[in-house]
Amino acid sequence: MAHRNPLGRIKDVAIGTWKDPRSTAESVVAQARGTVHLGKVVVEQVGHRIQERRGHPPVPAPRAPVSEPAAPAPAARTPEAPAEDTPTPGSVAPRVARQTPEQKALQDAAKPDRKPVKKAVPGAKLPPRKSTSPE
Repeated sequence: MAHRNPLGRIKDVAIGTWKDPRSTAESVVAQARGTVHLGKVVVEQVGHRIQERRGHPPVPAPRAPVSEPAAPAPAARTPEAPAEDTPTPGSVAPRVARQTPEQKALQDAAKPDRKPVKKAVPGAKLPPRKSTSPE
């Protein structure tokens, strides 16, 4: 395989993404899954080593049940109330709405005045220079 210019590789990926976005998305998802799996493996190994050093026997990893009984389908679907953590359009609207100039002035007035930060002059910490002119 010939070495390729990095810009050529980027161009090829961009064109491939444009031609076949589904396979690109699938490869990104597969890479993300692999990364998550690798992270889980590392965390499990570190956890086991810590437990071994403390003298505790390692805890076996949880396993998925072999087979679960099929649950009957619900007859009618009822709308669920949104969770407290779930933002609703009504709860986000006040935060997103544009502020009037009066509201901005009130917020600015409520903020404490801050002194400007003095920037250090590069030569301020240096000793004074000796004069080089002949006297």
